[in-house]
Amino acid sequence: TKGKRAAQASVPMALLRDGEYVARVILMAGGRPIGRVTRPFTVARTGAAAAGASTPGPAPAAPAALVPFTSSVDAFDRTAVLTRPVVGFFIDRLNVKGVPPVPAWLLPAIGYARMGRFAEAAGIVGASGSTHVAGRFITGLTDLAAGRLDDAARQFAAAVGESPEFFPAVFYLGACYASAGQDREAVIAWRSALVTDPAAPWVHTLLADALLRSGEAPQAVDLLRDAARLWPENDDVLMRWGTALSRAGQGDLALRVLDPYLSRHMDDGDRLLLGMRLIYEARTAGRAIESTGVDRARFMKYFDAYVAIKGADLARAREWRKFVDR
Repeated sequence: TKGKRAAQASVPMALLRDGEYVARVILMAGGRPIGRVTRPFTVARTGAAAAGASTPGPAPAAPAALVPFTSSVDAFDRTAVLTRPVVGFFIDRLNVKGVPPVPAWLLPAIGYARMGRFAEAAGIVGASGSTHVAGRFITGLTDLAAGRLDDAARQFAAAVGESPEFFPAVFYLGACYASAGQDREAVIAWRSALVTDPAAPWVHTLLADALLRSGEAPQAVDLLRDAARLWPENDDVLMRWGTALSRAGQGDLALRVLDPYLSRHMDDGDRLLLGMRLIYEARTAGRAIESTGVDRARFMKYFDAYVAIKGADLARAREWRKFVDR
């Protein structure tokens, strides 16, 4: 109506625990606030809804079905989401309820994209002149692979604008943000992707990595606790859960989570150093995580493995050892 404006925004709520909250909106113009609105609300899940909040989707049927995925906690690498298995995972999910079926002429382009031949796939899309969301998705993949982050983000955003439930485009829009170092924006996108289809553990771990890089360790802890229930033997999940716990100030629990992981990965220098540091910090605080003897033996096991791989911070580890070995 005349003199009035309406605006709408949405915030994924899946990571909020049950409880009382206040939503606050600030309207800005020219860098200055011109209006504020606050509204209380309650998150209260029961029955099936509560189960869905802690386990947002079905676990994979078997470890063999998991898509191979490698990524770093400290820095996002877009090539990790452009491998053939990962791209294939999303191509298998192109048909979305409420979106017209993928047209037959797009099938060759989809085949090229599945093989990682993005330029050839985009050529078919471009020649057609179609704006089907699957075509935008393929063009976005091509731009992302070439490092054209802004172009890729526009393609994925256009697909999401036409179909907000188009999970593949939502996920890769988050990848564009993470590639540009905009982790907070990536978190928003990946939270939506997590709620929509959490069928792979790396959807959780990528979101957790972005949360950790954004300084949101407690939220990463909650997310990874749920992921560990879904994939209790997945080492990528356990490693990140332990890392998040340590950054959230829960060092004792972090070591209990990390120790089984380290028993299988004695070549992970960063986590070996973290394990030694957690034991050292407990000792300097005058307490034991398990017991003095168990802690000392565990430290020495980590230290010997760290020496064997010629860890980058041996000098510091040796100083810690002198204290722990008293």
